Amino acid sequence: MATAIRLKTLLRQRHWQTYRTFKIEYDRIAQDIDADLIGTWPSRAQLHRWLSGELKGLPYPDHCRILEAMFPGWNAEQLFQTVPADDAAGSDPVSDEGAGRTPTNPLIEAITAGLATPEADHQVWGPVAPGSSAGTLAAIDPDVVTGDGDQSAYTLGRRLVALGRVLRLDAHEINQLATLAGNVVNLALDVTLDIAADDTATITYRHKLLNLSSRPLTRVPHELWFEQTSGALRITPVSPRGHTITVRRVDQAPNLANFACHLQPPVQPGDTVTVEFACSGPKFEQRYWRQCMMRYIRHLNIHVISASSRLTSYSAVEDHTDGSQTDVTDSIICDDDGPDARLTVARDYLRPSQYVTLRWDIAREPAR
Repeated sequence: MATAIRLKTLLRQRHWQTYRTFKIEYDRIAQDIDADLIGTWPSRAQLHRWLSGELKGLPYPDHCRILEAMFPGWNAEQLFQTVPADDAAGSDPVSDEGAGRTPTNPLIEAITAGLATPEADHQVWGPVAPGSSAGTLAAIDPDVVTGDGDQSAYTLGRRLVALGRVLRLDAHEINQLATLAGNVVNLALDVTLDIAADDTATITYRHKLLNLSSRPLTRVPHELWFEQTSGALRITPVSPRGHTITVRRVDQAPNLANFACHLQPPVQPGDTVTVEFACSGPKFEQRYWRQCMMRYIRHLNIHVISASSRLTSYSAVEDHTDGSQTDVTDSIICDDDGPDARLTVARDYLRPSQYVTLRWDIAREPAR
């Protein structure tokens, strides 16, 4: 009876069997696990030994980590098992329905619906309700390679589950992200206001974006406006490993920057990227920050660092899309022990067109 290494068949099923494609998929997963692992894929000869059954034992631990994230539902031992060639992938963890039939899979169904109606209002976006169950990853693991449905939904499903394993997301969060298919989601947004003693500042934005649309992501638009500036606003991008970011201005005024961060290469559906840039030139004589949400955001952190000062008061308000407000001052973390005043407001599960407003007052420390 003919036999094969399960990993070899799984690569063929996903059309990743060429060495070039394997390296691309390997680096895509490595970027989410540990950027230092990018480029650590096996040599062509090593990969041949893996797939031919010549390997004794298992690959190095870091290789195993990447492979297990590439193929959710299989551990390293299972990937390197020798099994009958006509059943090399083993039984489907989700469904044993016949070939050519679309499996019943809640995750794939949610992604398909999201891709069809990306502008829908997602009422379920939020934390787990008290007393409800988050479920388990195994129950929604979409290790289905083909079907009669939208193939982009299957691709997003596989990559979403792989991301969930890397980021330790529970089933509730993966299901919620699936309903946002068709959108680019901010997994995390960090905004840092670094304010000098003369009130001039540098604002740093760091977006961790997940492309849940069916098209490559090529640009991230942005707009910044300030009441006061110390001169022209200057935008400086920080390119992440594996991508180049260039800033192209759309409109410009002394206190306005309307621009887009262009990504090369584009971010493929189901992939993540970190988009970071710094804006220098703002001035903060009025001590507040109002952050508008341009997309769905899982985690938001706004950090304020005010040099040579101490906090005298602070507050924060979250504006909802229905016009209501919530006082979120209790979510502020402050640190006044060092020479600089520091405070952070952290919020979760935000929607487009929401706002978070942070206000603070300081007393300047005398010069020494």
